[in-house]
Order: sequence, then structure tokens, then C-alpha cells
Amino acid sequence: MPLTQAAQAVQRSAFPDVYSKWQPEAQQLVALISEGMNIVCTSDGGDGLPPLDHAGLPDGFLLPADPQLRAVISFALAQRRKPYVWGAKGPDSYDCSGLMMAAWARGGVQIPRVTVNQVHTGVAMLSLPAMRPGDLIFIPGSDSTMARPGHVGMYIGTDWIGSQYLVQAPKTGDVVKVVAISNWSRQVAAIRRPTRR
Repeated sequence: MPLTQAAQAVQRSAFPDVYSKWQPEAQQLVALISEGMNIVCTSDGGDGLPPLDHAGLPDGFLLPADPQLRAVISFALAQRRKPYVWGAKGPDSYDCSGLMMAAWARGGVQIPRVTVNQVHTGVAMLSLPAMRPGDLIFIPGSDSTMARPGHVGMYIGTDWIGSQYLVQAPKTGDVVKVVAISNWSRQVAAIRRPTRR
């Protein structure tokens, strides 16, 4: 597929041909890097954090002791590798808010179905350090704003060195997975703690 068609398929730009003028230079740079500089990609994703284990969990990760939170997070983690499908709420596929709703339902707590309503559920947390496992983290996503976030993930805890992680259903063409919160930290719009029974 030509570069401009690929870019248009992913981004749906109003100017799909704008990339073509940089294509020759980009191809030269990629060739130089891959052939002449012996740069090797590592499994840590380039963020400096330890790699995820073979099951996709951070090294040293432990589920919370609280039975309700353990049920919520265990359910969310059990959905890893299931495909993202917009509007899906399980059991074979999920979108971001559908995964959060299903996980909290497993813990006996009903939360709204969609992100724009989930961002008002429970109690607001003021910062990343105040988070506890199970908290919902909101970012604008691809088509929303900080004031009206369109994407949600769930904080699951830390690894053995204290790096924070979340589980999410990212986007079409991707699967439910665990990622480092550092990938989101500059764009966090809200953090909410669902009200537990």
C-alpha cells in the first residue's frame, strides 16, 4: 500500500498526500539506522522500564489483598489479548469503557457504560501518587479533549521497583493489554475511584 493511502487509512487526514514529500528522506533514515548503526530494539519499549514478563505482567506485580479489588483486577487482566471492538462489552471483545464496566461488575459495583459518564463516577483522585489499584485513569484519546476525555484504563499497581501500570483496551486493531502509566502521564485528564460497597 502506498504511504499516503496507509496514512489516510490510519489517520483519515484532510490532506492525505502531505506525507509523500517526506517519504524518500524517511526511507533513507530508516535504512541508515537499521543497517549502519547497529541499533537493536529492546523489549522494554524504549521507556526505560523493565520488560513485561511472558504473561504480559510487570516483573514483581502482585494482585491487591482486598478481595473486591482482586476480583476487579483479575477479571480485567484475564481479558488480555482479546481484541478491541468499539462498543463491545465482552465477553469475546471489549472497548475501553466496556472493559472497565465489566471488570467493576465482577467486583459487584455498577459503573456507567461509556467513558464520558465513567469520568464522573465515584470520587476524584487529584494525582497519580494518590491512585490505588482499580482506579480509572482518563486521557483525551484520539478524538476528545482534556475537558471531555474519550479513553479510559485501570490502574493495576506497580512492579518490584515501583513503576506504575494500567490495563486497557487501546484501539481498533489492538488487544487488551498492560502498559506503563508513564506512557499516559503527560495527558491524564482525570482519575476516578469507583464507589465500593
